[in-house]
Order: sequence, then structure tokens, then C-alpha cells
Amino acid sequence: MTTFNKPALTHLEHIERLRNRNLLINNDDEAIDYLSNISYFRLSAYTRPFYLPNVAEHTFMLGTAFSDVINLYLFDKELRLLLLDAIERIEVALRTQVANTLAKHHGPHGYLDQSIFDNRYDHPKLLELIASQSKGRDLETFISHYKTKYTGAPKHPPIWMAVELLIFKEISTLFSNLKLPRDTQAIEAHFGWKFTLLKSWFRSVSDLRNLCAHHSRVWNREFGSIPEAPKRPPKKWPAIPASILVSSKKVFSNI
Repeated sequence: MTTFNKPALTHLEHIERLRNRNLLINNDDEAIDYLSNISYFRLSAYTRPFYLPNVAEHTFMLGTAFSDVINLYLFDKELRLLLLDAIERIEVALRTQVANTLAKHHGPHGYLDQSIFDNRYDHPKLLELIASQSKGRDLETFISHYKTKYTGAPKHPPIWMAVELLIFKEISTLFSNLKLPRDTQAIEAHFGWKFTLLKSWFRSVSDLRNLCAHHSRVWNREFGSIPEAPKRPPKKWPAIPASILVSSKKVFSNI
């Protein structure tokens, strides 16, 4: 390890550094405008594919322009938007299936019963999360309605309201810890995949969703949670060439 001694640079100094690395910049004002809205550090991740390989000092390949880096950045932005559009449908469907299944099998407040979940699941934390989201001045309208209209009802809302108070990762974790076969099998039937596979994919997709929602880079990123591939892929399962699937940790495996 070495001592950190990197100084803060101005936009012009960053431009000079890029030029010294052989990046073509035709319009300084345009480059400054981009660097004023997209940090140099954020953009640096999109410069790496354009460096000469196996060269210690960062040097751009001949003919690489600042616009090439920006175009790659914009591609990643469009990719995130496309992914969020698809993930929204998956997330909403999971919320719906969890709510409908638990309500049908255990009643509106059946999720308050810890026995329907795996013993390792932090059920008290679930109830705490839902309770905390049901307090404060910025309440969802449906929670205010529940609290003011019904007397003698549990302080926690029914499951179809509760799932709307949880983030995707929390819903995914709740689903992964369902214990009773009749619950898991009902949700399996809707999605057409086995419980183990669904747990894997919902976990990975929720991680991907968080990156997209927080405008983080998804292109060329390696993910910690890797979705499992089915042993017998469905008929519509895409045929992915081995040359594309260089690493199963990349975003291509998550979509």
C-alpha cells in the first residue's frame, strides 16, 4: 500500500491529463460542461476499455475521442433505464404473488405469525420495518385510511398493504424465507420456476435494481450475487453464445 497523495484537479487540469494520455478532445467548453455534471471519477470507469492493453501508464488507443467515452456512458444510462422498466414488472408481480398467496392461505394478517417462515428468518425485523413505515407525517394514504377507519384492528396493516411498504430486497428476503410448501408452490406455479431458482433470481434482480435506481454503473460490472441457471431451460430461454458469457458475474447473466 502507498500513501494517498492525489490532489484535487480543476476541469481544465483533468482535460490536460486526458490529452496527455492521447485522448482527442475537440471542444474544451463541451468537455467542461460534461465534467461539471458528470464527475471525472465517474467517467473514468468508461475510459478503461479504450486504454492500450498491457501498458502500465494509462494511454488511450490511437484515435480515441472524448465522445467515445461519453457515448459509452450514455449507453450505460440507457441500459439502466431499460432494465428498470423490466425489473418493475418483476418486482410488482412478486409483491402481488406474496400478498395474494399469504392472504389466501393465512388471512390478511397471517404474516404476523412467525411459524409460516423459516426459523432463521428475522421475523421481528420484518414487523419492525413495516411498523416504522406505518408511522410519521408522510404516511401513505392507504395507511392513514386503515388507521382511521378500522377499530380493534392489528397495528400492522394487512399483507396487501404491508408489501407496498417494503423495498424489493425486503420482499425478496421475505419470499426466500417462506417455509410452507403450499405457499412456495403457489408462487412457483405463477412464475413457472422452482423455489430455489426463484430465490436466486429475485435476490440478484433486487441487487441489480438498486444499482440502476442509484444511477450506478451496470455495464462491465461484476456482481456478488449470481443467479442460478435452470438445469432444464424453458423453451423460450435465450441461447447465449459462450463468447458473450465471458463471466457469469457480469450483468448479461442477470438479465
